[in-house]
Amino acid sequence: MPSSRISGGQVASSCRHSAAISAVFVATLGISHVHVVAGLLVGGVVAAPFAAWLTRRLPARPLMAAVGVLVVLLSLYNLSR
Repeated sequence: MPSSRISGGQVASSCRHSAAISAVFVATLGISHVHVVAGLLVGGVVAAPFAAWLTRRLPARPLMAAVGVLVVLLSLYNLSR
């Protein structure tokens, strides 16, 4: 089987998986929190092109270190509150 068909099948499966998770997320939150869902959606649409550009420009190792530091700092901030 050509690798393009395998890759396409994996992408379609991933898309269905994401759609199912999103549906459960919205159903769990309910309609009263639609502003939260809209905020996450808009934030993701805005951030995705910037993240793709950034990962293309920066070397992987320093970028992973920066993400790790950011996660630790955010965790420490949330623990201190």
